[in-house]
Amino acid sequence: MPSRIALILLAAGGSTRMGVCKQLLPFRGQPLVRHAAETALATHLPVTVVLGDQAHACRTALEGLDLQIVTNPFWKTGMGTSLRAGIEHALTQDPSVDAILIHLSDQPLVTTADLLAIVEAHNQSKRPLIAAEYNHTLGPPALIAEPYLTRLRQTTHTGAGAKPLLNSAPPEDLQKIPLPQAQHDLDTPHDYNTLQSDAPSTR
Repeated sequence: MPSRIALILLAAGGSTRMGVCKQLLPFRGQPLVRHAAETALATHLPVTVVLGDQAHACRTALEGLDLQIVTNPFWKTGMGTSLRAGIEHALTQDPSVDAILIHLSDQPLVTTADLLAIVEAHNQSKRPLIAAEYNHTLGPPALIAEPYLTRLRQTTHTGAGAKPLLNSAPPEDLQKIPLPQAQHDLDTPHDYNTLQSDAPSTR
């Protein structure tokens, strides 16, 4: 039986190295958080966006989109608490959810097709963990299904995200999807300026 998947879009970070709230930076004519949300919604999965820094302004940027929004008051303590807030909210909306697809708002070159490829890999292989591979590491976008979803819910209070779980998983439970475009995240003004000039305009 196919997993019941919810997509969690993490958009709560404080953008320390950027110097301004990167979720609100314009990218291809719209705020970065809205670009990421529209990319996520095009998968036709239920989407929960987790906000933190500049939550009110980010919420305004998402107006009119058919998604759920949750604000994490503990966003400063690490990505794990935002992930936990998103998972718990998604489960409140649909208790039958048994897998989540994690996406980050600052990976603008990740496309809807990339997200769907991760879902399809899970559906085909039945492995509970599917992770993007880039820069010799594993990370989001990533799909976490049971029994690992329960383990993730038990550990995210520490502030850590999904990476420790992905890195410690036995090979038979994990499928790696090469996704070099996921390495282009926006952490610094240089990252942003480079992507603004080089990124393709297609979603």
